[in-house]
Amino acid sequence: TESTIVITMTGPQTDPAAITIGGPMLGARALVLDRWLRPVPRGVTGELYLGGPGLAEGYHGRSGLTASRFVADPFPGGGGNRLYRTGDLVRWSRGEEPVLEYVGRSDFQVQLHGLRIELGEIDAVLSEHESVDFAVSAVREREGGTSVLVSYVRIRPNSRFDHAALAAHAARLLPSYMVPSTVMELDQVPLTPAGKVDREALPEPVFAVREYVAPRTDTELLVAAAYAGVLGAGMVGAEDDFFDLGGDSLSATRVIGRVNESAGTSLAVRVIFEAPGVSALAAVVDAAERGDRPALGGIERPDRIPLSAAQSRMWILNRYDPESVAYNI
Repeated sequence: TESTIVITMTGPQTDPAAITIGGPMLGARALVLDRWLRPVPRGVTGELYLGGPGLAEGYHGRSGLTASRFVADPFPGGGGNRLYRTGDLVRWSRGEEPVLEYVGRSDFQVQLHGLRIELGEIDAVLSEHESVDFAVSAVREREGGTSVLVSYVRIRPNSRFDHAALAAHAARLLPSYMVPSTVMELDQVPLTPAGKVDREALPEPVFAVREYVAPRTDTELLVAAAYAGVLGAGMVGAEDDFFDLGGDSLSATRVIGRVNESAGTSLAVRVIFEAPGVSALAAVVDAAERGDRPALGGIERPDRIPLSAAQSRMWILNRYDPESVAYNI
């Protein structure tokens, strides 16, 4: 509607895995820009901006929304005209005659632990599974304060919900940081009055846990307590898995920090990815060397305080070149 009505046009769609929306029609403009309004190279995803004589004046009675969506054209030849910021994520194809490939919506692009995730890509992968009729993903916060990916699916009639199969399907087709921590079944998809998915009404996630097996050793108790404290889980058993409980790379760092502090070890974060089970990680802790590091504490202040390594470096550089103005601030 904002571009009254058509800006790009394409022929019939033939490949369901690649949605194309063609190129701009005669007299129209279609630009793929980054967040700083700079054109992105072909094959790189950016946001679609539209221009041309068909652009609307704005939104009636909504000046704030108009200002956020209709922006000044910053390019030579723009002539003081405006561009419409669509919110669609697209990229130019690499063929001889490039066309726009639709990727998703920027509305559902989220940052999770420093990584940019397109929720629509997760939904598309889960929807490809033969048992799934509908999928929607969201970022939810756990009791421990960590944010995790959760996917909700509606199962087709005469099909069965299989959490393990859906998780394996997602893990096979998505990078590890985009695999949902859990997948939940929906009997009915909550909708807003406008007919869109009501994400606020999606149920609270339930994270899968295995049949509870009590920790058998002091080390298993230590690891289970670290999992429970960081992930906000209830009773964590010896056979529970860090990732099944909703763990991710950020919470893994916190877990290993707690384990190292309690056990006196110096384990690297990668060990939790190699041995995510409570009993498996406890075995790694038991086999690790325990450092006899002295406890930190105050010492008597000497009359002449030695230089730190950084201060020694500055002193040496100054002796080498006394006239230098480096580090004068």
